Amino acid sequence: MNTANYPCLLQHPSHEHALVLQELSESFIFECKICRLSVKGGLSYHCMDCKFFIHKSCADLPPEIQHPSHPQHPLAIIGYSSEPELCKGCVIFIHLDEYRYKCRLGCGVDLHVGCAAATLPPPEEEHKDQQEHEDKDKDCHEDEMIQHFTHEHPLASFHVNVPNRIRCRACGDEISSCVYGCRACIFVLHKSCGLAPREIINHPFHPQHPLTLLAHLKNRFGCKACGSYGHFAYNCNDCGLILDVKCAVSIMHPPPRDDQSSTDDRIDFYRCVRCNYNLHFSCMPLPPYVKHTFHHNYHPLVLRDRFVDDKLDYEEQYCDACETLRHPEHGVYYCEECNYAADIDCVIPKRDLKKGRQMKDLMLKRLDKDISIAEAKTEELKQKWEMSMKELEELKKKRQELSDAMEAELDRAWIEHGAS
Repeated sequence: MNTANYPCLLQHPSHEHALVLQELSESFIFECKICRLSVKGGLSYHCMDCKFFIHKSCADLPPEIQHPSHPQHPLAIIGYSSEPELCKGCVIFIHLDEYRYKCRLGCGVDLHVGCAAATLPPPEEEHKDQQEHEDKDKDCHEDEMIQHFTHEHPLASFHVNVPNRIRCRACGDEISSCVYGCRACIFVLHKSCGLAPREIINHPFHPQHPLTLLAHLKNRFGCKACGSYGHFAYNCNDCGLILDVKCAVSIMHPPPRDDQSSTDDRIDFYRCVRCNYNLHFSCMPLPPYVKHTFHHNYHPLVLRDRFVDDKLDYEEQYCDACETLRHPEHGVYYCEECNYAADIDCVIPKRDLKKGRQMKDLMLKRLDKDISIAEAKTEELKQKWEMSMKELEELKKKRQELSDAMEAELDRAWIEHGAS
């Protein structure tokens, strides 16, 4: 950013020394003494002696504003309060020594300075500059209106470029860049959340039924994919499956590769839903060895470029996992000790419902087979146990008979000895 149009030195009322304007690198993390938010780099004023930093946007805050959420009275900026107050924007308590905008006429309206700045319409002289910035961003058009089903007022499109604590009412993440919002109610949605479809058909996670967008601004839905809770969620009325907006939409539209158009309908990729971490298949190397479900009791499977079993015809090479023909020149995961070869797609399957169903059916068959073997062994052990118990009873019976005979013989000997 060009800093030539801004004063290089600033005497701010929050600090005794003059502050120097500087563009800080992204690797530098600091806490602004005005909004109390930590950010990486950016344009800021700081004191070389005291390590005192404030954002450029916070330094430019006017002492008094007319905010749409409280049009009756102006809000004045203050730096201290005798008791904690709740911010009307983010609904988080404002610390005693934290700057805030406050209605001095006793209306009980308080806003973090960042929450106020993020939802404040730009002054007329700045509107043109912001419009030029947004013209470059073709996806964000100032004052474009939508009527969202969760809010009574129309939501306007605007750009948020100041640190703040406001979170999207749909997904719960912090807001920035292009958003849709009602400034009067401080109700804000990310653009992707605001434009999320009311119904999704053929979702990759649940193609068998449509998913309907639900919203409950008091209670929260638990996402079955990432485990987080949010006010908006997609729900399957038949199965009860729930996906939050972030998971549902991002899984449908993963980030395009550099060599792919963003208009592609489907892109295969690996995804950690909880961390929002995505890798295209071609960008992620296959693991050199794995433990497979069908071979986990034996040995790891090693990745090989190709494998041809000499005991079988070239055209009759089988995958030992799904028990179907495989291409002999395609890569496999292989156990040399057991001569076990499995297609890569069987070991690390793509999101293929037919293949997934096939693998699950095979797992059920193998489990049934293992259960039958275990039952047969159990029956064999039971029979052996019964035979052992019968043999034990016979031995005890023989011992008892022998013991009784010995006692009887001893009794007779005593009788005969007494008679003589």
